[in-house]
Amino acid sequence: MNINPDWSKISKCGGYKAIYCPDHPRAWSTGYIHLHVVVAEMKLGRFLNAGEHVHHKNENKMDNDPSNLDVLTPQAHNAIHHPERAPLLMVCAECGKEFERKFNQRPKAKGYKNQFCSRSCNGRFQRRLQLLPPSSNRTGHSSTKQETLVESQPGVPINAVVPEVEIGQVS
Repeated sequence: MNINPDWSKISKCGGYKAIYCPDHPRAWSTGYIHLHVVVAEMKLGRFLNAGEHVHHKNENKMDNDPSNLDVLTPQAHNAIHHPERAPLLMVCAECGKEFERKFNQRPKAKGYKNQFCSRSCNGRFQRRLQLLPPSSNRTGHSSTKQETLVESQPGVPINAVVPEVEIGQVS
């Protein structure tokens, strides 16, 4: 490992420190590389492999002390930064059975109003909604033909319902 970083040329890049080291095999086109990578490689005495990440133990990106850096696999590094969340306990809207869902499957994340323990419960629930009589339907539209919506008449609210009257009929 024969690299010569220029310790006088350190800049900030994406919240990390970068050092000028044009002869490093992983240097960017500008000749810079993240400082924590160079420090970890000097600590190990070798270049990092393609499947190795450098982790800051204290989560401070600017602290590049060798005792603060760990070399990890991508899976181990991801597990530290994104721990598994406990499953959520939910109740089925159709049968009332309790069941578990992953955090990212919660109703708010998916945009659902109801949660179901199975596809069959979901199907039964949806079928019940389809079989509701039109007057109690979710849309709120009336099915009687003798009522009509008033568009705009002086003194009558816009959404008032009045009975239909045939032309020429006196009331």
